Amino acid sequence: MATVRKSLAFRRLSTILKIMIVAFVIGVNILIIWRMASSGDPKEIRTLMVNDATLKAYLDPEVPFEGYYQEQNTITRTKEAYGYFSVTQVVILPSAHQVQIVFRYNRSTVKHLQQDYGLEEMPSFDEDLYDVTLVLTEDLTPEDRGDNQDPQTIKLMRYYPSEVKKEQKSVYQYRRLVFDQVDITEDTIGAFVDVYYNRDIRYEESAYGTLCIYDDESERKTYVFSKRDMAALNAAADQNAD
Repeated sequence: MATVRKSLAFRRLSTILKIMIVAFVIGVNILIIWRMASSGDPKEIRTLMVNDATLKAYLDPEVPFEGYYQEQNTITRTKEAYGYFSVTQVVILPSAHQVQIVFRYNRSTVKHLQQDYGLEEMPSFDEDLYDVTLVLTEDLTPEDRGDNQDPQTIKLMRYYPSEVKKEQKSVYQYRRLVFDQVDITEDTIGAFVDVYYNRDIRYEESAYGTLCIYDDESERKTYVFSKRDMAALNAAADQNAD
């Protein structure tokens, strides 16, 4: 009789363990699926923003309306800002003299901000915490590329966003930023996104986080305009015609 009871208890324990293992696996899968779903950029933030410069270029019959980008690191990798900031989309529009980017950070970035600056309280996740600018570097001595580490031979041009669109999704904050009057030419060495804490903006000092979005030795990839991009462009064109 005791043997039967032990066997029954063992079977019950085995069943409970199996249920716990199955529940754990299901929970992990749900967490992974949720994380993947929450980390994807909102469609609205990935849609091209259309302003006067974009529309003028789109409607110009003489110059093809095209975009390109490069495959660069999408997340900050420096020791000081590792994983803090991402640029998840870059669209360079030569005929519009324009660059558009999607800038992203999450809640843990704000925790790091509090620690890095020794703030008494953690800033609100809903605040506009960061100053984001675009910096182009131009070679002043293109005949001698060997001196490009010399600050005297490099020209820096900083651009400020003319348009900003905000979105929030789960643990992420998003900003779509438009930079106008930007020309990436054969003398442009690189283009960088600089991020500063908005209460400590010192452009003469190194940025809190920096991401390269263009360098003259990397391959250019054709940007394929999405259906939402084309809908936005055509809606702006229709409105302009009225």
